[in-house]
Amino acid sequence: MPYTLKVENHVLRLTLTGRVTGSDLMRAAAEARNYEENVPVVPHRITDLDGAELAIHYADVSALAGKRRELRFPNPFKSAIIARNPQQLGYARMFQTLNDNPQITIRIFSDELSASQWIAGCSN
Repeated sequence: MPYTLKVENHVLRLTLTGRVTGSDLMRAAAEARNYEENVPVVPHRITDLDGAELAIHYADVSALAGKRRELRFPNPFKSAIIARNPQQLGYARMFQTLNDNPQITIRIFSDELSASQWIAGCSN
């Protein structure tokens, strides 16, 4: 499976690795949604694209963002995306732009430390 989803220190962490397709992206989102539906407080999240080769298209990102945009959560939360290469950065920005759910604040980072500090509230 080209992704892992786990909770560490009250942060939902999605790590994408290897070749990731649009179907993989939707499966990961469905698994995250299943988790979110079963907790009283939705945790902040970090999505790490560093080890991923994204074999996805605009339609995949648009469909995922559309689903996230329509959801209502019990609380607002932060979503940090770690993108280190131009392809990852492009898709991360596309997702950030398309997903305008007012309960989700999305920021993109080039490294783990900056993403973790923002999630922890140590930086703006």
